[in-house]
Amino acid sequence: MEDGEGAPVYVWEKDWAGVIPVDGNGDHIAGEVVTWLWNRFIGDGGANFDDIARAQVQSILAQYLDLGYVMDSENPDVLYSTNDISKKKGIARSTDELNAAFLMTGLSQYDFNKRVGLAINFISMLPYAFAMEGK
Repeated sequence: MEDGEGAPVYVWEKDWAGVIPVDGNGDHIAGEVVTWLWNRFIGDGGANFDDIARAQVQSILAQYLDLGYVMDSENPDVLYSTNDISKKKGIARSTDELNAAFLMTGLSQYDFNKRVGLAINFISMLPYAFAMEGK
């Protein structure tokens, strides 16, 4: 690839689909990818991965949309609590559907990497990425 003046342009891309483990059927499932990404970048075994953060990252991976927009596109600024996500029937069902979504279905490598990259950006900006547990 060259720029407009003939100089080479170098692009680095990570093939996340080739790194992230697949399930027994060879698929990338959003809920499993979320857990893998959390452990790869935070590494606390999920101890600080609350329902809200998990639902947000699942939403990014499964729908390429913010959780608020997935839950209610007419009112995407609604705030959800952990209780809302884990207890309320409609919201819990929606997050369960995001969890089970096939991440790779119909996605190009570029789109797969884009979703994973956005999920990584979200995870890496949470406070847990900036502090170590004292053990």
